[in-house]
Amino acid sequence: MSTRVWRYVVGLAVGALIGLGCSIVVSLVTSPAFSATALLVVSGSTGPVSIDASGRSTDLQSSLLARQRVRTYEELVFTDRVMKPIRDKYGSEFDSSRAEGKVYVSSEPGATVIRIEVLDRSPERVVEVVNELARSLVSVSSELERPVAVGDESPAVSLSVFSAAGRASPSETEHPILDIALSVTIGAILGYLALSLADLNEGAAVRSGRIASSLAGGPDLGHFRLTSSGAWLRPNWNGAVTDWSLEPYRKLGIAMRFVDIVEPCKIMAVATPVERGVSSVIIADLALALTRSGSRVLVVDADLNGSILTDLLGVSDQPGLTAVLAGQCTVEGAVVSRLGVDFLPGGRVPPSAVELLGSRRMGALLELLANEYDRVLVACGGLLYSTGSVAAAWTDGVMIVCAFGDVRARDLRLTAARLELASVRIAGTVLVEFESSPRSIYSLIK
Repeated sequence: MSTRVWRYVVGLAVGALIGLGCSIVVSLVTSPAFSATALLVVSGSTGPVSIDASGRSTDLQSSLLARQRVRTYEELVFTDRVMKPIRDKYGSEFDSSRAEGKVYVSSEPGATVIRIEVLDRSPERVVEVVNELARSLVSVSSELERPVAVGDESPAVSLSVFSAAGRASPSETEHPILDIALSVTIGAILGYLALSLADLNEGAAVRSGRIASSLAGGPDLGHFRLTSSGAWLRPNWNGAVTDWSLEPYRKLGIAMRFVDIVEPCKIMAVATPVERGVSSVIIADLALALTRSGSRVLVVDADLNGSILTDLLGVSDQPGLTAVLAGQCTVEGAVVSRLGVDFLPGGRVPPSAVELLGSRRMGALLELLANEYDRVLVACGGLLYSTGSVAAAWTDGVMIVCAFGDVRARDLRLTAARLELASVRIAGTVLVEFESSPRSIYSLIK
């Protein structure tokens, strides 16, 4: 079973258990509801109306007016005049404005029988309430139907109690098994929706420096735009670099000093979760800005998965890092200088690139270079690649570069987890917003 499927199975089980627990707690803290029912019959002036098993009158002539009154009496139940005796005796919960949730009145179409049902938590009180309500309705209807003409003693229509409530019974709305099953189902559905929403968030693009910092677990070192007029990305580059094009990187250099205060980070890896050339652009311009500020900087290209630093700095194919680690070349013979920035290219990629970067010779080389330079910036490429994470393990900390809208939350979180597993410090995050898509960096360079 895959991790994703197992995660959903666990989520559904947890959601179902939460739903079961909630339903049990609700059942324990709430007392059961009881119902009691009273039946009232509407009679015509000719006498009592005969009622069949379905509640319909068998005397059509006498029940014609009675059927017309049924709807009127149903609405009369919820008036203040009918409810007043019940409210005075049992409290405001049976007020006319609140009674509709506890009192239900119904009748069959064409029938002259009115059914009044009352719900309450007390089995004794519910019987008293429904019978009291029936008597109050009969009393009010008698007053309303009282003849106005002198000498006419019998009303045209009368209402009487046909069947008073004898004892309470558990409410039909109380279904413990059904409630538990429904709660478990709802809990499982909510668990599934929560996991789906989490997956949606994990797949969302990172568009905020604060979010990137939170996901990676390091300080936010800055958020700036990178345009085609940048130091190394200027089309038809002629070697002239303006101060304003390096201003964002100077600010980034200042932020790096604060990182050093917490814990020195002289050998700093610059990488992205998944390399698209973004970290190469940042490390090149950052090195130039630090050099212009008076620092002696070396850029080490440890990205052996297709680095573009040689294209950015215009360095032809020559012996580099791999040759130095293999003992085929000295450091002095491999380092080149561009605009005051020393650069150690990656060189030819050997079949055993991971073993070479993970060897002790890599760590010894970086320590040697750190003694000669103020700052050693190591381009590691994508940290989710094996070569990137192995190279970063030899540094004092990693600056994670995130391209605005191009890095997914799940990739950044996975990168942070991998670095933590390797005991690599996250020096901070940088969010870079490009004038065009970061995937077009290669076309900007050429």
